[in-house]
Amino acid sequence: MDHGISKECIETLTDRIKNDISGEVIYLILDQCLDYNHSEKIIEVLLERKYLNKCLEIRIAKEEKYGKKRRRKEIVESLKENLYSLRKKEKQT
Repeated sequence: MDHGISKECIETLTDRIKNDISGEVIYLILDQCLDYNHSEKIIEVLLERKYLNKCLEIRIAKEEKYGKKRRRKEIVESLKENLYSLRKKEKQT
């Protein structure tokens, strides 16, 4: 269950994702969501955004630059796995 401040932060992030016309906010949040578990609401909104593909291309280009090779499908699957994991944890509590 979310506390007031946590819920407010999640709402702010989801609003910024929904209103991100350049893809910059989505890219930053996506980058963090792949490294850490975040709220399922944030991940769901990311998966719905039309700029996600653009952000994935930026992420992939950045990883290729530093020698990491992950494909778009792997990144989306990683997001979906995080979402599934968060939902599973919530059901257990």
